[in-house]
Amino acid sequence: MKGAPAFAGGSVEVQDKLGAGTTPRTKYGVDMSVDTIGHACIGCAPDSAGAGATGSLVCISEGGDGGDGGTVYMAYGGMGANGGSNGGNGIVYIGYSDRPTDAHLYVYGTIHYKGALNDLSPYWNSNAEGSALEAALKVRGTANGDLDHSTLPMSLRSTVYEIADTVDVPGPSGQVKRLPRIRTYEADPALAKDQREAKLLQDHPELQTKDLTDAQVLEERNIGAYIGMNTAALQELHERWSSASERQDREIAALQAQNQVATDFIAFEVTRTVDVETPTGNKSRRLKEGVRFDENTGKLYRARTLQDAILNGASVEGE
Repeated sequence: MKGAPAFAGGSVEVQDKLGAGTTPRTKYGVDMSVDTIGHACIGCAPDSAGAGATGSLVCISEGGDGGDGGTVYMAYGGMGANGGSNGGNGIVYIGYSDRPTDAHLYVYGTIHYKGALNDLSPYWNSNAEGSALEAALKVRGTANGDLDHSTLPMSLRSTVYEIADTVDVPGPSGQVKRLPRIRTYEADPALAKDQREAKLLQDHPELQTKDLTDAQVLEERNIGAYIGMNTAALQELHERWSSASERQDREIAALQAQNQVATDFIAFEVTRTVDVETPTGNKSRRLKEGVRFDENTGKLYRARTLQDAILNGASVEGE
């Protein structure tokens, strides 16, 4: 851990903190060390193991055969004495911030929390993934009510291989206790099965082909990215609705203007016509341009102009 004290390095002996010069005690062969101010490291790889050594499996509050597990409190503040203020709670890290973001926390039950739940997953990238609204509309469920992960965008999917095996842990007096263990490996969901398993074998030399054959493959969803997609989809829907609403307002205004012209077209009667000389020298009467004859009323009409509207609605004869 960055900034943490340097430990003695995986000693199987734990320094009893009862005073200087106290004889170290052996604790069931567990790799544990305590520095001079009481910082402890449990299951740490010893320095003697060299670079690249992995830490030990640590079981906390495990029940005996058929027994229930215990209750574990971590990093809680101390209770104030004589009515004093309680101490603040501490911090628990799973993984660390300056390491790769590949830590896993498995909870086989219900999570209860009080306080803020901060998500650090990325937001929806519309440049790379297109419309969030169209992606959200494609998400479907299965017949039994589960999420159909195959309908999720690729960036929201997670494929995890769970491999169940055992690990031998030395106990008191040298006996060995065999404990169950689950190893997890995250694979690239965008690759075909053969390709992603080949990459897992290449990236993790400790894996065997049989491990992947016997593994339980879990299709999971990135909740933070899922929320990001739905948020972007909601914004996109609002933008589309606003654009459609503005376009509808313009169309309504245009229709209202057309209706006003149609109404004004029959509001003014025209009683004069124009004498037009024909090639024979005779004169015939024709309608002026813009004037029409209504056979139902037997009257002539022309469209109303803006100038007509200014003249207090007075009747205007054609010139």
